[in-house]
Amino acid sequence: NVLTMAADRLKEKYPDMFSTSQNCRKPNLNIDNLRDQLFASDAIKKHSLTTSNKLFNWMMERNEELAAKYRDQKSVDGVTNVALKKAQKFDFYLGLEPNWLYV
Repeated sequence: NVLTMAADRLKEKYPDMFSTSQNCRKPNLNIDNLRDQLFASDAIKKHSLTTSNKLFNWMMERNEELAAKYRDQKSVDGVTNVALKKAQKFDFYLGLEPNWLYV
């Protein structure tokens, strides 16, 4: 399954950013929630992400866009300093906000 393989690959690349809890705190993601959100967002169809590689690359592009927004920030409204520092430490920003799913 395209969605599962891409989500698993993201988790393998950023293991410290994934939590087993479905109610995890920012900037962490839960892999089951990620798959559900990707499916619900209709991103795969909207962007013709027909392979797991295309979906993974699309997620990495969204992460880079968020990195440009958050990488050099000292504080951000709606994001705790702890969450921001962890995202910066691991260069993983997808867990800071859900908007990237609907680009």
